[in-house]
Formats: sequence, structure tokens, C-alpha cells
Amino acid sequence: MSLRQTCLVITLKIALATTAFAQFETNPTPQTIQANQPATGQPAQSPPVAPSTAPAADNVGPIQAGPPRVTRVREGSGQLPTDAGQVWREYDIRPYVDRMQGIPNPQQNIVEWVVRNTGTETWFGQPFGILNADSETLRVYHSPDRQAIVTDVVERFVRSDQQHVGVGVHLVTVGSPSWRSHALKMMRPVPVQTPGLDAWLLTREDAARLGAQLRSRVDFREHSSSGATVLNGQSHTLSRWTPRSFSRSIVATPTAAPGYQIQRGEIKEGFSLTISPLATLDGANMEVIVKCHVDQVEKMSSISVELPAPVKGHVPVDVPQVSSWRIHERFHWPQNEVLLISRGVVAMPGLDRPDISNLPAIITSSGRPPRAEALLFLVCRSGSSGGSSPQAAALQGQQGQRAARLNYHGRY
Repeated sequence: MSLRQTCLVITLKIALATTAFAQFETNPTPQTIQANQPATGQPAQSPPVAPSTAPAADNVGPIQAGPPRVTRVREGSGQLPTDAGQVWREYDIRPYVDRMQGIPNPQQNIVEWVVRNTGTETWFGQPFGILNADSETLRVYHSPDRQAIVTDVVERFVRSDQQHVGVGVHLVTVGSPSWRSHALKMMRPVPVQTPGLDAWLLTREDAARLGAQLRSRVDFREHSSSGATVLNGQSHTLSRWTPRSFSRSIVATPTAAPGYQIQRGEIKEGFSLTISPLATLDGANMEVIVKCHVDQVEKMSSISVELPAPVKGHVPVDVPQVSSWRIHERFHWPQNEVLLISRGVVAMPGLDRPDISNLPAIITSSGRPPRAEALLFLVCRSGSSGGSSPQAAALQGQQGQRAARLNYHGRY
């Protein structure tokens, strides 16, 4: 074989070897693939997954968009704590709820009185507790001593012999506190917590005598009917508000003439008085929660505000000056006596109406809105204890209609 032929053969062999090696790299042989697999008939195993660094029980629930959350959430054990000997009780409150026809969520009154008698921290601190109510059942999970308090409160609501007991509310004002000079000798003071608040107890005869003396004064005014009664276990609000509109601010309006717009504001002045009575089990005493707040516009302070460019000039806007006072007290007194509450001489909106604006006893020398002493008479009343009389049924229906218009959220 010549040298030329020998070179051609060697070149051909090298080319064939290169082609075979390239095919091996692209498509490995079946033996090479099976070398990393288990024996025939055994399923392949997935590669191990690295363990997660987060606890498996934490951050339960769907993932939501937004910044990463740092709150650790765990699934509970499914068991209620019993470290303080807590027990579960379910109280049937249907006898009370069935009587409160026309009143939305009457069971809320029971919940509020339970919280008042046990304290808020009882249900939101330690030991663990549950308080829940619907239209039929009050469910409580707490220690036996707290269950005893709840039992006492529920019993006061469901008793049928107390359903016609109530508190008569009589709100009056007098322009001067001089009435006390002759009345203090027949009144017994009652401890109070609110600064500036006074309270006394009177016999029914002395209360009638004091009422007659007050009506003879020229600065006397009644704000509620003497026949208004709040039944046991209910809450009623007496309110009177008057809206007042004023120029609050200005807003630039470059695309509309005159280049600015006056923003109107509204503020309400008046008063709101809420009474929540509950008789004791023996029927000898009455407990009442009194909540009152008054807002009065003393005056509107007018200031001159520069108009936004390119408008030139000034316009007046008003800043209201408001005088307010509050009462939030709990009283306990015998049902055969009358409770009298006074807030002292304070702002009383509505006294400057035309029908009494000429009375010098209630007009201040500075020309400001008048001041007066607000007096609240609370007297216990009871109706028939054996069945609903037509008068009691009508009274309860009126209370239900008034309560349906309320939105009472206060707890205390």
C-alpha cells in the first residue's frame, strides 16, 4: 500500500471515531441510564428535600400579598385552659328576650351588666374566659366565683315579678343654685365619683315638696315629661340636638370662578341622657347607670383667611368654641326613696330660646350662652306583678319603639 493510501485510511478511521464519540455524548447508551436507577420492578425515589427553616405549625392560613409577615400564628390544642378551675355554663335568657319585643339585640343589656359587675379585665385578661350571647342563650366560661356573679345578673333579668318595675325620669333646669338653701335640710348626700357632681336621697314626700318649690321659680324649666319611665333591664336615651352650620374653610378652584369655594361645616349642640336601671333580686333596691353628655357652642370665632393665588382678597371663616360636660355614674338606692342628681351650674344649650330669653336669672352678663343647674329626679315605679296590664303593655311597647331608634353601644 502506498503512503498516500495509508494516510487516507488513518484519516477515515479518525473521522469515524470522532463521529461515534459525539453520538455517545448526545445519546448515552441504555446501560448508562439504568446504572443510576433501582432494579427492575422498584419505583424510583424522589431526591430528598431540604427541611424548611420555619416551624410547620406557624403562620397557618392563606398567604396574602404584601410585605412579609412576622407574626407567629399557631394552631391551638383544641382544649380550653382550666388553670383557674374554669367551668362552662349556658344560661337560658329567653324569658327576658321574649318580653323585649321590638327592641333590637336585648341580650346586649345582659352582657353589659355582666361586664359592669365583673370588670372588663375578667374577660380580656387572666384567667382565660369566654362571654357570648344570642337571642336564647348566654354562654360563659370562667371560674366558679365569676359564674356566681353571672348567675345573679341573669336572674335579675329573667324574673317575671320585676318586669313592670321601672324608673321615672324627670329632667329639669334652674338658672341659679339658690334652691339649695332651703332644700339641703331634707336631703341626704350620696357618694359620687365624678368631680362637680352631687347626689342626694329624699323621701317621696320631700321630693314632691321640693318639686313644687322649684316649679314656682321663674328660672325653672322642664326637659322631660314626669311620666317618662324606663323599665327594668332596659336602656333609654333622652336626647335633643340642634345642628349649626358654619363656614369651615376654603378650597382653591382654579378652573371655576371665582377661584375658590367655601367649605361648610356642621356641629351639633344639645344633650343626650341615657338611663339603664336594674332592680335587685329582693326588689328592695334599684341600680342605675347614668350617662349624660352636653355640648354647647359658646360662640363662633371669625377669622380672615387670605384667598389662594391668583385670587386676591380675604374671606371670613368660623372656628367653633364649644363647652362640654359629661356624667358617667352608677347609683344604688332603696326603691322607696327618690334619687336627685345635680351637675352644678353648667352650659345648657337650648335655654336661650325666644320663649325664655328674657329671663335675667339665666342670662350671663358677658352675653355668652346661658348657664343653668341641671337636676335629674329618679323615682322607682312598679306596676302589676301578675300578668301584663294594658297600661304596662302600652308602656313597654312605647319603650320598645324608642329603643328601636337607638344605637346604644356603651358598655358601662
